[in-house]
Amino acid sequence: MGKTMEALVDQVGGCGRYQFIMVSLLCVNTGLTAWSVLMMVFGALEPDWWCLDPSIHGDLNSSLRNGGNVSSHGGGWAHGSSDGSLGNLSLSSLLKNASSDDGNSLGATDVLEGTALLGPDDPGFRSCRRGNGSEQTCERIVFASGANTVVSEFQLVCDKSWIPAMITAVQMAGGLLGGIVSGQLGDTIGRKKTLIMMSTLHSLTALTAAFSNTWQMFAVLRVFIGFTYLGINASIFAYLPEFIGTRYRGLIASVPSWGIGTITLSLVVWALRDWRHVQIATGVCAAAYLPAWIFLPESMRWLTVKGHVTKAQRVLNKMARLNGREAPDVAILTDLHQSEEREKKKITFVHIFSTWRMAKISLLMAFSSFSCAVTYYGISFGIKSLSGDFYLNFFLMSLLEIPSPLLTHFLFKRIGRRWTCAAAFFVTSASCLSVIPVYLLVAEETAGRVINGLAMAARMAILLGWNAMTFYITELYPTEVRNLGIGFCGIVISVGNIISPILLFAVIGRLYVFYAIIGVLIAVAALSPLLLRETRDQPLEDTLSLPERKRFNRNPAARGTMSILTPAETEDVEE
Repeated sequence: MGKTMEALVDQVGGCGRYQFIMVSLLCVNTGLTAWSVLMMVFGALEPDWWCLDPSIHGDLNSSLRNGGNVSSHGGGWAHGSSDGSLGNLSLSSLLKNASSDDGNSLGATDVLEGTALLGPDDPGFRSCRRGNGSEQTCERIVFASGANTVVSEFQLVCDKSWIPAMITAVQMAGGLLGGIVSGQLGDTIGRKKTLIMMSTLHSLTALTAAFSNTWQMFAVLRVFIGFTYLGINASIFAYLPEFIGTRYRGLIASVPSWGIGTITLSLVVWALRDWRHVQIATGVCAAAYLPAWIFLPESMRWLTVKGHVTKAQRVLNKMARLNGREAPDVAILTDLHQSEEREKKKITFVHIFSTWRMAKISLLMAFSSFSCAVTYYGISFGIKSLSGDFYLNFFLMSLLEIPSPLLTHFLFKRIGRRWTCAAAFFVTSASCLSVIPVYLLVAEETAGRVINGLAMAARMAILLGWNAMTFYITELYPTEVRNLGIGFCGIVISVGNIISPILLFAVIGRLYVFYAIIGVLIAVAALSPLLLRETRDQPLEDTLSLPERKRFNRNPAARGTMSILTPAETEDVEE
């Protein structure tokens, strides 16, 4: 079935106008999921804050409204003053309008209202205790204006400092369920219906999250966002290659859909600087995308396997028409369906471990997926810990993602899938491990810039490797278990996603320890693809591969229940 279906795809145009439309529309969806899942890179950002102590800050403390959260939706001070001395001014506007004795504007480190210093030298700066050596817990906190993050909105510092990492972790935990559900749904009701359901839920939850009035509500909605993020992407990576000809499948990996998503997110974050506004923008854009599904078909491979031969013929005919090709002879689709009818077996997760070959693919790709997830998301969520300006670092990190898919396609053609993955992983490992000597041996003022550069190089390389590995996985699994195989890898990706923010929180203040851990992890993962077969320019398998066919054909009871064999394959089996 594999070679026959590949021939049909090539006959109607394996890389034409039809595929261009599909890739363009699906890549928009992928980019929007990047907005959702990486919003917490900004959401977990901790702006400068101060603990206000009446004995130090005087009237400034008493002017704040009860509750102490002075960061409004606009990121400014939200308080009332009985004498109107501070009014409704934000910290930035207050400092801008204040003047020193020589007429110059006062900065954050200058005297404010003649009562206190609100800067790094202030006793209350990022202090969970009241000033002057007091052991009393801070009761009122003021955040610097300029950005309204989830941390400043809900005052997630001091005894609540663990909550941002927890929110990110539960968001990723949602992907654990999303990978399972999307894999099973995709093989049961179809790729397209699964993607429509996931895309609709993604839009609704992203928009609803913007109106969260507690961090608990926000955390619950992030679970659903994580669920849809992995559900959408796992389904797309199973769905899209089925419409691409053998020679052109590597082109999919060259489309920087995720990179475009991250770089546009960094610009949106820089422009809005308010997590609620970013959530609204994501939800609205995701909703605007939904009508695109009118133009996208169901997988003709899935339709054929499930017996919807007439619908599969329509998809092929439409593909041929848009690509300027003649409609193919699709009589073979009926034969393929009849072959599947004779088999009539239920496909479950057990089948991706049914033979040693399948188990080897599943286990090695699962470990590589886990390593990629911990590394990529750990570096991403750790951007806030790098030196320099957060927004610039976020933008540069995102900008460097654009070349990764282009390099993936180039390397696919030159060295194949296996070595592309391995080389990218080794570069990632070298970049991460280099952070250790830089941190220990280089002067602090220089080390920060060097570590930033190494982090960016590692993120670019891991995205290249992960992108290559994702398409490598789609080529390793047969069609009938492809969604399940990708779904299984999605499960372990979710485990890695969950661990990455927790690991970052555990080594807070010692970022080099995190880079040491992921450097070793990804170095081991680099060996995994080298233990598997090369799939470059090979046709996709649709049912059981030749080794499994041999095993079943030795069993007379099972003979005739597998997919159609070519004469060459039959001779091989009889040997």
